[in-house]
Amino acid sequence: MADSSAALRSSDARFEEPDQEDDEIDLREYVRTLWAYRAVICIGAVVLAVSVVTVSLLRRPTYHAESTIILSQSKLGERPGTAATASFRPVLESQTTATSVIQEFGLDKAPYRIFATDFFTGWVTIEEVRNTPVFRLSALLYDPKLAADVVNSVARHAVETSRRISQQEAARSRDDLRLQRDEAKTRMDETVEKLRKFREESQLELLRKDVDAMLAERGGLLSLLIQIETQKARLDKAEQELSSRQRVETVKRSIDSDAAMMESARGTAGQVSDLLRLETRNEFVNPVYQSLDSEVATARTTLASLERKKTQVVEVRKLDAAQSTQLTRLYRLEADLAALETERDLAVAVYRQVDTAYEVARVQVASGSAQLEILETAIPPDRPKSRNLARNTLIALILGLTLVSAGVLIYNAASTVPRNAPRPGRA
Repeated sequence: MADSSAALRSSDARFEEPDQEDDEIDLREYVRTLWAYRAVICIGAVVLAVSVVTVSLLRRPTYHAESTIILSQSKLGERPGTAATASFRPVLESQTTATSVIQEFGLDKAPYRIFATDFFTGWVTIEEVRNTPVFRLSALLYDPKLAADVVNSVARHAVETSRRISQQEAARSRDDLRLQRDEAKTRMDETVEKLRKFREESQLELLRKDVDAMLAERGGLLSLLIQIETQKARLDKAEQELSSRQRVETVKRSIDSDAAMMESARGTAGQVSDLLRLETRNEFVNPVYQSLDSEVATARTTLASLERKKTQVVEVRKLDAAQSTQLTRLYRLEADLAALETERDLAVAVYRQVDTAYEVARVQVASGSAQLEILETAIPPDRPKSRNLARNTLIALILGLTLVSAGVLIYNAASTVPRNAPRPGRA
């Protein structure tokens, strides 16, 4: 029993050790395998290379024609950037352009049978020259003249499309700004007409003159009241003085007070004593009374005139009122005038701004837009495109060696008996 157990352990140990070795990759085994099949590998690589060379020689020669298009900078001096250059690529690769060129040269027929969807992928290529606004267009066809004509036609269609887009952009911008300018001009004309009618109907200048005159009269109202009171006081005093005086004064005079009359009395004998008792009376208008009466009449006339003026100012024109109707109306009309003038000025400013923007935009769009221009036209090539036999042969050899070697390793791994299993024919 002990001997059988030891034998089993030794056999297990023999089977476990190869499993650990199998976990590690033995490159030498692969090299030995590839070396053993070196003839097959070389033959396979040579066959693939010969096949590639044969196909290249049997393939119909193609001709490469190239044209150059440049994105010209605007006339305002702005150089087109990378974004602007990239934005013109859809113009160059337009399906409309592809369809037009295919129909123009019959490329939808044998031997080409080109469709518009693959026109810019397999037959005509467009390449952007790095850090420049230049596009390089190239065509690869079986006919040299056809290749040059196709490239030139694509370039011509691209330039025409670019110009048409620029003109449409200019017309659209011009029409949009023209519409805004016309609307602004209509609004400006309406505000000007509204302001004119308001001035004609309100007669604001005349109202200002009336209010100025009214305010001047209102400023003199206090002076008028003072004059009235002064005239009243003067009239009262004059009437008092006048009532205390007599209109006619009588002056009594005796004969002895007059020398001439005394002499006449002495000349009459026996009557001197009687004559001396005689008196004379003289009546005359009192000049003070007359002056006071004249002053009273003048004062009454002046007072009546001032009272009439006061009545006109206060009761008729209401110049002493807390609020004046004319002044209120003037304020309202002036506020309306200011609003209309503000609206007119705003409309004029908007019209001028839009009109200026219209003119500037028209100049900028018409002369400032970058456009495509043909820098160099394609000419028919005088020799076909190189078949690159050496390069293709080398690539085919390398590819053949790689593929055949991989196939050999896979075949060997699939067909080789595990090393740990007993091989047939061995005890």
